[in-house]
Amino acid sequence: MKTNESKQPGIAMIGSGFVAYLHLFGIRSAGLGKFTAIAAYTQEEANQRGRLFDAEPYSSARVDELLARPDIDLVIIGSPNKLHAEHAALAIAADKAILVEKPLVLAIEDAEQLCAAERNGARIGYAENHLFAPIMIKARALAAEGAVGRIRRVTGNFGNPAISSLNWHHAPAVAGGGVFVDLGAHIVPGCEFLAGDASIAEVTRAEMRFDSATGIDIEAKVAFRTESDVELITESMFGAAGPGCFYEIEGDAGVLTAHFMPDQELALKGSGSEPQAIAFPSQDDRSLAGRYTRSGYGPQIAHFVEAFASGRAPRLSAPYGRDTLRWLCAGYVAAATGRRVDRDTAMPEDCTPIECGKA
Repeated sequence: MKTNESKQPGIAMIGSGFVAYLHLFGIRSAGLGKFTAIAAYTQEEANQRGRLFDAEPYSSARVDELLARPDIDLVIIGSPNKLHAEHAALAIAADKAILVEKPLVLAIEDAEQLCAAERNGARIGYAENHLFAPIMIKARALAAEGAVGRIRRVTGNFGNPAISSLNWHHAPAVAGGGVFVDLGAHIVPGCEFLAGDASIAEVTRAEMRFDSATGIDIEAKVAFRTESDVELITESMFGAAGPGCFYEIEGDAGVLTAHFMPDQELALKGSGSEPQAIAFPSQDDRSLAGRYTRSGYGPQIAHFVEAFASGRAPRLSAPYGRDTLRWLCAGYVAAATGRRVDRDTAMPEDCTPIECGKA
């Protein structure tokens, strides 16, 4: 990655929704890049976000002008899900490093194209802030050291209040699915990460509840099995009383609970003992930088900036995003058919995750 004249890599954002704020504060807390430009759907919205973020504004019709700027080194793709493939391709063609928000894209065939581009030298990162959060890294390390004994099960639970009917997440063709695509895309890799080094082997069962008006899933409970025979339970919901997320690692000698949001706490309960609080980095830092370190957004952008600058492969790249997308598709197939779905199960490569359940 080249650097601009300020010696800080220039970072641009395509997309101006809620996630743009999270990445902006992540960049500021990491202190390793300069937020330079932002593209929004309309010029009016771009101008408003540009004033807020101290960045040059571009409308979606002028993304090519944004990408032509020599002072932009890294482009974060945070546009509506159905546009990820298009915007990633444009940024790669402009020789920019990219960091793509979840889901990577909406169709497996588009994910394979990004994997091919990466093999040919494109610099691609896949954003998953949960995997960079200090509480998650500490929990994984404790579990790997045997704090709960042999790991039997990892549960991830993520709920958000009902979303507005005007939000594009209500449109299956744009979002690619409902709550399982939106929140499940966090907790599926989160559970796999906490379970250790073994990858997911299959979806064992899935249940989903769909909104009759929009057709999106608003509740999803999807279970997986890893190659080391650890059960992963993911539970996601639109319509919760408030935003909340937690993980539990259950073993034959205890339970490790990581409350991820709204407030973070890590506790270990051994067999027959009371829960003990476990400290983790940034836990007591109440500054803005501390908050976005705890959420993982600061460490995440720092990792990708440093990886691209040094020429190293990032922790999460196009193949990781493709594999996550495939398990999202598999969840919908399992919910629709009532059958197990493993990595060898054939699935349509040109369908969104929710469409895979209807194919």
